Amino acid sequence: MLKIPGMHHSPKVPAVERVYQPELLDSETGLFGADLFMDMVQRDIERSLRYGGEMTLMVFDVAVAAFHPSATEPEPPSLAPTVAEILRDIVRRSDIPARLGESRFAVLLSSAEQPGVEQFSERIRTRIGTEPYARDAEGNGIHARAWAGTAPWTPEFERADELVAAAVHAMNESRAGYEQVQDWFKGTDPAG
Repeated sequence: MLKIPGMHHSPKVPAVERVYQPELLDSETGLFGADLFMDMVQRDIERSLRYGGEMTLMVFDVAVAAFHPSATEPEPPSLAPTVAEILRDIVRRSDIPARLGESRFAVLLSSAEQPGVEQFSERIRTRIGTEPYARDAEGNGIHARAWAGTAPWTPEFERADELVAAAVHAMNESRAGYEQVQDWFKGTDPAG
């Protein structure tokens, strides 16, 4: 290695994984739990209010799309571990994935522009819905469906719960539009 006078070479330090108290993580998935996630979103909002910044919050609900209960399997297996695996595979190191409820997940995307957010959302939804996430006792695939909504941060959002509510609202609007189209195809559109 060529040494240049006045230049110091420092060894590369491996990236350190963040360590959190286990009770703040979701026990089934290992993702951030709701309380820790909301604290981190609030921290990032406060940082953005002070220094500026760009972030988008994505919230999505996941539901079983096809499952036939039986005497041996009255309930479908949990979707949560599969969703967590997909999130870990897709998110960047700077993004913050979390489980907010039984079937609700979120990701805080840092420095994300809208086209990238839409692509990210579509990748997650496609991965969740394409392959069966489990098999029933007879070997039939059990599929899932995901609904997503996003809210880019703007200074009007001073609290984490406001930003999450905006993303949930966007998700619910998207779901309502899809359900109306499905009703129309079935010939049961109440608005028609």
